[in-house]
Amino acid sequence: VLTAFIDKRRSRRKEITRTALTKVSFLFKIIVMIKKCIFCGRDSSNSKSVEHIIPESLGNDQYILEKGFVCDSCNNYFAHHIESKVLNLGPIKQLRLLTLTENKKGKIPKGICSIGKEECEIQFIDGNIFVGVAPEVISKILMSKADHIYVGDANVSDLVLLRNNYDVARLLAKITFEFLISMFIEKYGIQDDTEEVIIQEEWMKKIRDYAKIGNKEKTVWPYIVKFSSDCNSISFHFTDYDGKPCSYFKYLNYEFYFYLEDAS
Repeated sequence: VLTAFIDKRRSRRKEITRTALTKVSFLFKIIVMIKKCIFCGRDSSNSKSVEHIIPESLGNDQYILEKGFVCDSCNNYFAHHIESKVLNLGPIKQLRLLTLTENKKGKIPKGICSIGKEECEIQFIDGNIFVGVAPEVISKILMSKADHIYVGDANVSDLVLLRNNYDVARLLAKITFEFLISMFIEKYGIQDDTEEVIIQEEWMKKIRDYAKIGNKEKTVWPYIVKFSSDCNSISFHFTDYDGKPCSYFKYLNYEFYFYLEDAS
């Protein structure tokens, strides 16, 4: 489906220029060099950090772009302005708690639990469980004689918090764009003297720019999120949804379908 989509887009162009520096794959046309950031184009030869395609704080230690693909400035921008917002959404935060997934500082996020009918805050620190209970709630808990703590799991009703979300859409754009780069590198490899990644497909440029820049109106790029009873996997691939090509990202109970074309 992805191949057919790209072929269709290319058929609108009368000619594809081929030079000694250009490789044309079934996915996209790209000039591969690796000393400039794939997002901003600035020098990234001295980058200190690798780029986790899927955020490290979601438990990803497998899908990684090496140093140089993303400059430290863009890496920090995504971490603080996009990823942090998504990671702290209630449903995502609760799954991170349930799976005891640490952030970059080695901390497990706080979550929500119930003692009897009372909702409380729960946190794991150094193997210990801490439950935050408001003073006015303590007497209610004692009167209820509750003898257990219930930590809520993912729920279908939580999908409303993940739908039509500007930050979620931008994170999905970032993940999709970086996976496209990763797929190309895996298929074709890179040469020792390469310096830059030049994207020549307009649809890829749109995904890249939406991830890095977004838009003033905060328009949400089309995506679908669904609930899955399978909570044991984190995965990514390309597929189609309603006959339209998209990327598929699964984070435990949540499945995200990100369309490769926006609504414009």
